[in-house]
Amino acid sequence: MIFICHSKSAALEKFAPLLGGEEFTKLCALLRDLAPATVYLTRPENTLKIVRGDSEAARENLELILNDDPAARPLFAV
Repeated sequence: MIFICHSKSAALEKFAPLLGGEEFTKLCALLRDLAPATVYLTRPENTLKIVRGDSEAARENLELILNDDPAARPLFAV
């Protein structure tokens, strides 16, 4: 269980209604050492929509974080 009170992850609470409990826990774990603003930066063209309360745009960005972007390319060759 992840406790988010008094942590930077508390900023992610506004996205909890868009996610199930397991998905929200995964989001907090994935963004533990990253800024909560990563949700906005995932798909920058959705930022203004999310700020205005568009749940579809927020869900799209959250899905990319939780399930990977299918169009993503590795930054480094292994």
